[in-house]
Amino acid sequence: MSATTEIPSDKQCIDLLWEVGCKKRVVIHCATVRAVAEEIAKGIPIANM
Repeated sequence: MSATTEIPSDKQCIDLLWEVGCKKRVVIHCATVRAVAEEIAKGIPIANM
């Protein structure tokens, strides 16, 4: 990733977790937290800007 602030894609995040040796349950947990956070953010108008 570059030195600028860049939000990695879902795939990049999952790939990074695998690369650093996270267990499957950690990867699944992180993906679940992301999905829940996205659903919550949909209800916050300013979060969609």
